[in-house]
Amino acid sequence: MTYFILEIIFFLSLGVMIFMAISKLPTIDFSFVDDQESQESKRKKLFFSAKFIGLIDQKGIDLWEKFLRKTKLFVIKLDNFVSKKIESAKRIQSMVKKEDDHIFRKLDQEKLETEEKEIPDKDENSDKI
Repeated sequence: MTYFILEIIFFLSLGVMIFMAISKLPTIDFSFVDDQESQESKRKKLFFSAKFIGLIDQKGIDLWEKFLRKTKLFVIKLDNFVSKKIESAKRIQSMVKKEDDHIFRKLDQEKLETEEKEIPDKDENSDKI
């Protein structure tokens, strides 16, 4: 799993480096190129023009904003889900606690009643002796 994460980081950084190199291409001076360029090289220049790179930049920013909005929405939904689970767990715990208190009270009352019954029996026996 760590190799997979490292590969993802490596390829993302490689993509960022390529993007940065491509974004700087329009600033490079092409004066050393002959005036008689082939049709293919003209297409390459058009492909790497500043207008095209700016358009890709804008689309990338738009996609990034959309991704961040959706991620924020997912995190908020996850937070609400976890909060509801915590609240239900607290309710269940309080219900169990109340029932446990009730059971202990009953046991204590029964114990007191049995002790009260035993105490008068002892007194009666001591009177008879």
